Amino acid sequence: MAHISGGGFRGGGFHGGSFHGGSRGSFGHGGHAGGGGAPISKTPYKGARKYRYFRHGHWHYFYTAREEKMPLAQRIFCGLCFLPMLLVCGAGIVLPIVQQYRLFHQRNTDIIIKDEAHVLQNDSALRKSMSEFYEKTKIVPAVVTVNNEDWYGQYDVFDQYALDRYPAEFDDELHWLIVYSEPKTPSEKKNDPFNDWYWSSIQGDHTDRILTRNAAGCFNMDFHHRLSEADHLAAEDLAAAIDLTAEYADLPENTMVPELSCTMILPFLFFLVLTYFCTGLHELKYRKAELDPDSPGVIEHDAPEAYEELRVYKKDTCMYCGAEYYKGVRSCPKCGAALPLPSPDDIIE
Repeated sequence: MAHISGGGFRGGGFHGGSFHGGSRGSFGHGGHAGGGGAPISKTPYKGARKYRYFRHGHWHYFYTAREEKMPLAQRIFCGLCFLPMLLVCGAGIVLPIVQQYRLFHQRNTDIIIKDEAHVLQNDSALRKSMSEFYEKTKIVPAVVTVNNEDWYGQYDVFDQYALDRYPAEFDDELHWLIVYSEPKTPSEKKNDPFNDWYWSSIQGDHTDRILTRNAAGCFNMDFHHRLSEADHLAAEDLAAAIDLTAEYADLPENTMVPELSCTMILPFLFFLVLTYFCTGLHELKYRKAELDPDSPGVIEHDAPEAYEELRVYKKDTCMYCGAEYYKGVRSCPKCGAALPLPSPDDIIE
């Protein structure tokens, strides 16, 4: 939300604003990750059975003592438990990126000078300074002048009126609005006209990293001093104050570029990995595994020797449909017809 970073009035000085700154039974794939499920191992262990699954033309083997599949309802329940955390963390990553994109690529960057009080005689120098300020800082400055009669009676203080002008003019937080007010007809006090002027500086929240407290303070002091000396608003004085502020503002390369907050990345990755294992997604490759027909029994003791990890079979064609397949497959991958069992000669050494 926009906030006041400075302001003042004739005779009252200026003030600084705030910053917010079975032999063929299928293997029970899934199971609990690190839970009570029996482990899946590449080496045999006591109580396990030898399973195999066919992938990329090869039989792959592993050992496990699991007999049952993880129920689908349990998978869904685990997924639903972690889904809210994933959504919250994901939103914490994506939404700031979308917001930054909208801020920097879908905003109005037109320089606005609304001289409603008709006090700016020549605004060409002011418009030039405001354009140069935007080119340097990527903050869009704007100037509005009004008469005291426009807000007298509706607002107790001018600052509140100026603060309300910001959302009335802009729908983002990347503008810097300077509002100036004076009476339509200055009152006569002896021979010295009394010009009861007011001014206020309003910043959008996303400007604080560039238009810092120091930069805003320089503008407040310089602009208020010039107003006090001239006792009226001159476009050249306001342009000079804006030029001075640009010199003290931080450059935008390191502060106003779209940022990716790392705050939610680690929690998101943590819950993502937890969901991956708790729902058994890491064992999807075993979903079509079957008991090894050559050794379907339970291992009675831990086997110290290495097991045969990979067998590569020769290719052949189905006698029914002519589809190509690797020997060792029980049924044709195309027509589903039963295929002959492979012989030792069909194994590629």
